[in-house]
Amino acid sequence: SGYDRFDRKEGIVCIFHWGFPGKNRRIFLRFLMKDIQSNRIEVKEGIYARRVLYMEIRGKGPFP
Repeated sequence: SGYDRFDRKEGIVCIFHWGFPGKNRRIFLRFLMKDIQSNRIEVKEGIYARRVLYMEIRGKGPFP
């Protein structure tokens, strides 16, 4: 669970998610829209189909 917020007026992106396994179960990322370099979709078809959307941030690399 969580949310993704894209504030075009202020030019800020916030990504917040709960429920990931492990000790630290909270993810909160905040960055400027102008720092987004690219969006990429990885699709694998077949029995174990997988679709992952990646966002690449300047200086931080891609994250799903």
